[in-house]
Amino acid sequence: MIKKNIGQNKVFIEDFLLDVRKPARYIGREINTIEKDIDDSGIHFALCFPDSYEIGMSHLGIKILYHILNKQSDVCCERCFSPWPDMEEQLRERSIGLFSLESQREISAFDIIGFSLQYELCYTNVLTMLDLAGIPLQSSLRDAHPLIIAGGPCCVNPEPMSEFIDVFFIGEAEESIVEFINLYRDLKMRFPIDVNDNIDSIKKNREQMLREIAEIPGVYVPRFYEFNEMLEGGSKLVPAGGEFPKKIQRRFVADLEMAEYFTKPPVPFIDVVHDRISLEIMRGCPNRCFFCQAGFTINPVRVRSVPKLLELAKQTYINTGYDNISFCALSSANYPYLKELISKMHSFAKENGMGISLPSLRIDKDFIGILSMLGDLKKSGLTFAPEAGTSRLRKLINKDIDMESLKEAVIEAYGNGWRRLKLYFMIGLPTETEEDLIGIINLIEEFSALKKSVDNRRAQVSVGISNFIPKAHTPFQWQQMQSMQSLLEKQSFLRKRLKRRYLEVNFHDVGMTFIEASLARGGRSVSSVISKAYEKGARFDAWRNVFDFSKWKQAFEEEGVNPEEIVCGRRDIDKHLEWSHIDCGYSRDALLKNFEKPCC
Repeated sequence: MIKKNIGQNKVFIEDFLLDVRKPARYIGREINTIEKDIDDSGIHFALCFPDSYEIGMSHLGIKILYHILNKQSDVCCERCFSPWPDMEEQLRERSIGLFSLESQREISAFDIIGFSLQYELCYTNVLTMLDLAGIPLQSSLRDAHPLIIAGGPCCVNPEPMSEFIDVFFIGEAEESIVEFINLYRDLKMRFPIDVNDNIDSIKKNREQMLREIAEIPGVYVPRFYEFNEMLEGGSKLVPAGGEFPKKIQRRFVADLEMAEYFTKPPVPFIDVVHDRISLEIMRGCPNRCFFCQAGFTINPVRVRSVPKLLELAKQTYINTGYDNISFCALSSANYPYLKELISKMHSFAKENGMGISLPSLRIDKDFIGILSMLGDLKKSGLTFAPEAGTSRLRKLINKDIDMESLKEAVIEAYGNGWRRLKLYFMIGLPTETEEDLIGIINLIEEFSALKKSVDNRRAQVSVGISNFIPKAHTPFQWQQMQSMQSLLEKQSFLRKRLKRRYLEVNFHDVGMTFIEASLARGGRSVSSVISKAYEKGARFDAWRNVFDFSKWKQAFEEEGVNPEEIVCGRRDIDKHLEWSHIDCGYSRDALLKNFEKPCC
């Protein structure tokens, strides 16, 4: 796309590397790193994760895309993570552009910069990375710059970031990213952009490229959509031209068994959040909990076979030496061959001194007995997510757990050597009462006391309590979120009653929840707020010790956007929503049918 000598953009960081925390975040050169030396005619792709190295290197999707893109002989895909504030300061002081790990070249010289948007509180980090790269934040201001693309769960409501991203990939990107690369390869030849050309010519070529990219199924280019105020149901984003689809349908990989997967991920030099073999055993979830966005946007259910998973585990172990295997799925207990998988994986893990980790589990009678199969392996914690404290509320949110089976499983785990138990709950759910909060307290106490039947001692229990956000494309998307004051009062109620030495209770920050909700439920008007918060210094908003609510509060006020209306206002079921032009597989009527049961 851009005629340039990419080799001239190498950054030399040795002079100041020891002036920043955890310098290994920035040096690359890990085991299994892919380094290519392709000329300027190739496609240079900067794969960016807008959070710290430790978070990004733990993410499954980044590893899959890194593998897929580098399989293309003429594509050089290199990683880039959001620099910690101390490194940002060094780069600005020294006028050095943000650089990739593999070749330490400035990413402004790449053809494409791709962001993984996994959670809303990373949005200001996206702007940080663009600014550090010397790229205009607004898509409309770019000319001979890299294409800025994005994918990930947040793209099911792309509008808050629509001002900054050229191209969104809706849904699972393994196939659409290859289609995009194949098209881009042709576009780069047909529409060369030379920095020496006049601006009008550059912008014309860029515009034409985006028009053709917008034809890829599942791809959304915001600049080609505009508000129509005259439609029944109110304002809605519609195509600006007849060649663009009225709805963007999310993509999904039909055959998970044959989907591309990595077995040689880069192995970090420093500890990261998930330092282990990550085996994706299943995509989708049959449970459809009404609050869970992933359950309604990542579908249908698809599984990998046991032989395939065993092969992937063995190859990854050989290539990495990791001593723990984690099964990745929205609900691993629903994997139809779980007992067979654990049985086959058990002997391999035991032989190599490995442990097996299970994510948050939804227990039924068929699961009883599985934990005993893991009893002689290295132990990690067990995690269960009842979500609500009473059967009434669990039924309402469509998470009607067999609590007796869950208790039986926990006793079995204690008997087989597990000592750590983590429970997840959510407050602020629709129709929640004080009785539901008391139910949370009672369940926590009961799960701790269950260990007495094993050794007459209470168990240490770690408890995570989050705040409900009505997310897009769920049956609760029309519901209002409770006010910050209400959530703080509920946290106080629980905190006073959960002061026990055997309990470790963590409450999610209400201010962070409020900002996350405003970004998750907002429209295009929120883009200016994100930009303003960034200008005020908002960074790493998903980090509790860095997040500053006051910067966001000021940003909303100065931009004249009312976050209370976005977050706490109940949506009219007859009006279009900010994300109505995105199709994630469930019709409005299907979602509304479930919404009306508990809420109307």
